Amino acid sequence: MGILRFLGWITVPYIMILFRWRQLGKVSKILAIPWALVALLFAIGVLTSEGQDNNPNMATPASSTSVTSQTNINEGANNQTSEKQNQDETAAIKAFAAERGISNFDLAKEAYKAQKEREYIIANAREYDYADLLKSAEGTLKGKPIHFSGEITFIRETTNLGGNITGTALLVKTNSGDILGAYYRNRTLECQKGNIIDVFGKINGFTKMTNGFGGETEVPDIEIVEYDCK
Repeated sequence: MGILRFLGWITVPYIMILFRWRQLGKVSKILAIPWALVALLFAIGVLTSEGQDNNPNMATPASSTSVTSQTNINEGANNQTSEKQNQDETAAIKAFAAERGISNFDLAKEAYKAQKEREYIIANAREYDYADLLKSAEGTLKGKPIHFSGEITFIRETTNLGGNITGTALLVKTNSGDILGAYYRNRTLECQKGNIIDVFGKINGFTKMTNGFGGETEVPDIEIVEYDCK
């Protein structure tokens, strides 16, 4: 029993002190209290550490740090890529401006982007069924590149209040017999009524246009970016 009691005071003094308190002398109590507190705190620390090791959720701080570090690396790479793209675009705009004799960078940038859009539309334009245009010109087809050919049945220049030309509007009867509205922004279209026109443009929804007989016609609206008249 003496050995067991000794081991108890060594390993679990916080339990022994509860059962042996009345038998302890004054000096023993003074020594037993701090020893029991130290042992209790040590036991709590061990149990807490084991709980963290056995709980996978407790390991998330390291994982979270790893994810955060990877996110920062990705953001840094994206920023470098974006900066490189901006530098490449600036260089391309300057070369474009020098080739065309444009001294103003902002004007050169606007013209460069318009040229890139024109190239994209010409490369990706396709013909659409008229029924699809009537159904989706204001929806899924809006902004899509389009190509069509047909006879010009109506054409007129548009002007602002100062009398300056703002573009050319026209109606085109396509080869399939459908009517499309088209608009050439900020420029005069070098075509006449009755000409056959080949158009590359983008779908802008619908427009109401004067039909030449005092009324209006609502038709799919196409913004022209490239054309050829015969």
